[in-house]
Amino acid sequence: MINKIKILPYKEIKIIKKINLVAKIRFETDVIIGFLLYERELSDNYKFQEKKKEESDFIYLSTYPKQEDFPEDLIDNILFETIKINYPNSNLHNELLFTTSDVENLTNLIRQPYKVSTFIIRPDFSGQRLEGLVGMEFEAFTKSVNLYTSFPAEIIKDLVFYGTCNFEKHKEIYNILEGIKFL
Repeated sequence: MINKIKILPYKEIKIIKKINLVAKIRFETDVIIGFLLYERELSDNYKFQEKKKEESDFIYLSTYPKQEDFPEDLIDNILFETIKINYPNSNLHNELLFTTSDVENLTNLIRQPYKVSTFIIRPDFSGQRLEGLVGMEFEAFTKSVNLYTSFPAEIIKDLVFYGTCNFEKHKEIYNILEGIKFL
């Protein structure tokens, strides 16, 4: 049987970020107990790394894109570091949503059992003059997200992830986080 795949239109090409929640189980073995998926759009500010000049074209193209070639920014780091507070051995994996086959693979991933979890990101108050902040109110970014698992879904039930972001830029960061599409 021959299947056909089609290259997606440019506006549908995305980068899928998969944060694997890694926990230690019996005998100190690391196991992926769940994962979080979100997509990022390519742009002038969020693009693949330039080709390294020392790599030959054949080697470069035969392994492209490497994980280190994928874009990464402050938002990716905030989300990843927030997960790592509770699951320090977690890892981040990137996939390019480029063909109809990639879309099919993603669809299969999100068919897995999941539980809804919450991200809460607040400004980082360290380094601030705290006496000047007394009585002030600050917003925190809160988002419900799906955590997927191959295990019984109870293993990831009721998880809440607390993280921080730059105090001076917290409203700007919240706006960007609000635009992230979690799958």
